[in-house]
Amino acid sequence: MNSERRRHKRFLPLDQNVFAALGRSFTKIGKIRDISLGGLSFDYIVGQCVHNDDSTVNVFLTDRPLHIHNAQCQAIYDNCISSPEAMSDVSCFMTVRRSGIRFVMLSAKHQEQIELLLDLYCFSCP
Repeated sequence: MNSERRRHKRFLPLDQNVFAALGRSFTKIGKIRDISLGGLSFDYIVGQCVHNDDSTVNVFLTDRPLHIHNAQCQAIYDNCISSPEAMSDVSCFMTVRRSGIRFVMLSAKHQEQIELLLDLYCFSCP
């Protein structure tokens, strides 16, 4: 039997408009796959230059005013999920990766904003 090791319940975004931007320079930006009070995972397309600025994350919705600014985080994993060969000819030079981060020492404001995001714009994983 596979037991869940996570301490926090995971949630999925209701819409495709919930994004994460990693680093102060937004070096990795992509759609959030799942999120909890403990962290999140998101998919992003690798650009030409990827810096290892993984100490903060911004979470935002493209059509809502909620924006979580510079929450402290730690990168847990960063894996390739599709190689250029698996993509269409138009985007053959891009690679899609999935990154997982853990929130670190969240401020009360960041904690409140994440709880609001989970309550209003996400649903619980089955």
